[in-house]
Amino acid sequence: MKKRIICLAVLLVMVLSLASCIVSKDKYDYDMEKYINLIDYNGYKVELELDSIQAAIDSSIMDYSKEYVVSVGDKIYIDISAKEVIYTETDSGTLIDQKGNEIEALKEENYLLSVGSGAYASKVENSLLGSKIGEKTQLKVTLPDNFYVEEYQEKEVYLEITVKTKECKAGDVVLVDYKGFFLDENGNKIPNPDKKNDKDEEYKIFDSNSNAKFYLGSKMAIDGFEENIIGMKVGDTKSFKATFPDDYDNEDVKGKTVEFEVKVTSLYTPPVYNEDFIKAYYPDYKSTEEFEKALREKYILSNIYEYIVSKSDVIKYPKAELKTAKKELVDIEASFKQKYGVELDAYIEAYFSMTRDEYIKSNMKSEMVYYAIRQRENIEPTAEQLLEETDSLIEYYKNYYMENEKLDANSAKTKAQSFVNNLGSSYVYENVMFTMVDELLIKKADVTEKPRTYVSITETLAEADKPVTE
Repeated sequence: MKKRIICLAVLLVMVLSLASCIVSKDKYDYDMEKYINLIDYNGYKVELELDSIQAAIDSSIMDYSKEYVVSVGDKIYIDISAKEVIYTETDSGTLIDQKGNEIEALKEENYLLSVGSGAYASKVENSLLGSKIGEKTQLKVTLPDNFYVEEYQEKEVYLEITVKTKECKAGDVVLVDYKGFFLDENGNKIPNPDKKNDKDEEYKIFDSNSNAKFYLGSKMAIDGFEENIIGMKVGDTKSFKATFPDDYDNEDVKGKTVEFEVKVTSLYTPPVYNEDFIKAYYPDYKSTEEFEKALREKYILSNIYEYIVSKSDVIKYPKAELKTAKKELVDIEASFKQKYGVELDAYIEAYFSMTRDEYIKSNMKSEMVYYAIRQRENIEPTAEQLLEETDSLIEYYKNYYMENEKLDANSAKTKAQSFVNNLGSSYVYENVMFTMVDELLIKKADVTEKPRTYVSITETLAEADKPVTE
């Protein structure tokens, strides 16, 4: 199973973006051919992996998943008991039997209920819709004429119901704690040769994650992994074996049978992916089509730039830009350690596997590629484009100040205008120029699509949400 790693390296990028707000007017204002040998990028072939695009969409959906609530079709476990039973003995009225006391015949613990199946009183099932795990519901119902305790068929009862947990199903977003163990030729876990104390693992592991979040039904994990989690409950731990494919990219486990130990720690419900989702969480885009187009372009560009940057050679780094880049890191060192509790150089080494000098030159090389392409292609933003970008930045920061600092619209706009003015006109210029270079490279690329095999959350939910009963 491929482990999804959430890298905190973005922190440094954010800090540096603030440190370098003022972009020099004359930045890389040289004959760039003397500084970098730019590879030919015309017609560069990009195979667009539609699985990756869909995975990016689903990752966005998972980011906004909500705590699980009961819905139709779920298999949930409940505790249920009758606090009072009401029945008619005569036409003169009703009597209450054992008021306030639980009746053992109507007491169930960990009762498995398929919501919407009609197996229990419909009023009971409907009352649970929207409930969270751990919530209690109290209500009065009339038990059906086929209720399993004959004595209480068609009787009115006061019930107390607690939602304990549910069975995980396809379409659910789960948070799991898992460990993967190597097995010997007899299928037994291999003792850990490095175990020195009780805190060390008893057996040799190849992978572990205490915070793995994914949705069931994606078929992105190896065969047998998701299938074994479906049906588990929150809090359950399960061990099972699975075999990695022969072409798996990890040499240590490809083609091997391993054993997983998985604990389901949390459960979430993904939001519906539609125009309302985009409006709520990605307001920069007007539709799902526009959002997906942006993801496609980012994928294409990342492939193109990886190719251009790796294949192009720096002849020399411009002295002025190199000096500025070094100063930026010096300027943020103290505040970075104070805010994040780690030395800047240690952070760069941990998350980029580079020294400070290598990190600076790597970033500069990427910038130099942009400026060299701008020069080669004679790209120059118009006054209208610069004005539009300025207005866009002001609107963005206005909304930011309204949402995060609770300023009124006028105050937020004034603060946003001041901030954008401090960024400088050359910052705006660079934003527009970079976008123009991106658009040109996408046009020049030879893009083909690799068919999608990955099953999306939306598709899985559509299948899972078919009514239990007509």
